[in-house]
Amino acid sequence: MSLETEIRAFFDEYEARWNAKRFASLADLWDRDDPLPFYRPMEVDGYIASWKDLERYWEPRPGQSFIDELNFRYTNLRAKLVSADVAVVMSDFEWDLKLKGGEYAKPLSGRDPVMTVLRKTPEGWRMCAYVEACMHPAVYVKKLCDLTVRPSFVSALREAGKVKPPAAAAGTPADFWA
Repeated sequence: MSLETEIRAFFDEYEARWNAKRFASLADLWDRDDPLPFYRPMEVDGYIASWKDLERYWEPRPGQSFIDELNFRYTNLRAKLVSADVAVVMSDFEWDLKLKGGEYAKPLSGRDPVMTVLRKTPEGWRMCAYVEACMHPAVYVKKLCDLTVRPSFVSALREAGKVKPPAAAAGTPADFWA
């Protein structure tokens, strides 16, 4: 099996556990022999660097969830081996979330770059470090603005030679502007 196939299979399982709200089972996809897990979610001010804190992050109140619905996806996976049993993976984390009650109960969505370090164990690939690398607010606002541009307008600009041809663009709306 290729590295890409193995990594995709790992993230498929990780997504499935999140989306099924099986938060405690996420620990099974981490290298439990690693005494110092590194985890940096976008919504936490600081780093999580202990099993106790990581488990508390996944389930702040065991048996109770403040999440009503969620849909997590890892896309644009790019992996490289840095040693025989360690891979570094870049990806985009696309998420939809609805919390229970309160002022934050409206659905939220986002897309954030992620860097993950996986270690190959006898059980398969396991996480040992994970960082959600949020975009700078100015970049994020620009991407939001790009999403409001109608495709028909982009087509008209392309016909006029005022945007890059699709093959020259990197894949995000901002990459199309000449």
